Amino acid sequence: MSELPPAVASQINDLRLEAEKPLLLCDADEVLFQFLAGLELHLEDEGYFLDLVSFALSGNIKHESSGEVASQARVRELLDGFFSSRMKDLKPVAGAADALAALAKDIQIVVLTNTPPALRSARGAALKRSGMDYPIIANKGSKGAAAKAIAESVTGPVAFIDDIPHNIDAVLAAVRHAEGIHFVADPRLRQLIPKATSAKHRVDEWPLAEPLIREMLLG
Repeated sequence: MSELPPAVASQINDLRLEAEKPLLLCDADEVLFQFLAGLELHLEDEGYFLDLVSFALSGNIKHESSGEVASQARVRELLDGFFSSRMKDLKPVAGAADALAALAKDIQIVVLTNTPPALRSARGAALKRSGMDYPIIANKGSKGAAAKAIAESVTGPVAFIDDIPHNIDAVLAAVRHAEGIHFVADPRLRQLIPKATSAKHRVDEWPLAEPLIREMLLG
């Protein structure tokens, strides 16, 4: 398992969790926010489009007029611009805020997202604006180490929800007693992402995910 970056460890040290209360670790993009839809708007403004032939950005971002595939460096520039200018305005996934509000009555929630640390406050503002004002950890790289460090501060049950299979695999390998849910909000991406093999459940809508999480964590 990768070492926990100091900037991430510092955020986790600042968390104030109740030891015996069930814990939900929740991803942001394509779980709480409509990442893909927001990215497509940004690409359009920059003269590019996303050709969804596979679950990847590199190789699928193309120039609008020529159809030429954007270089790795250009993809990085486009993503950096997207995160810095658009992340705060991403629309929430339908039902997410209501589901988390219902769960938060009995379950503590931490948003574990691979967001550049410099943009943590912007992501937090977007969560608050969307009615999801929960503690946020801006992670980098694998989520296993961060999830393990967070889970070590509680004795209650833990669940993790994410859209990326390797994130789920990493977290469930690091936090052996946790349960995983694979959730992909955008219908187009659902067709391209196979179910995470380590997750017991694949659920893509919050009205279905909420009672499942409740059952997992509260019995």
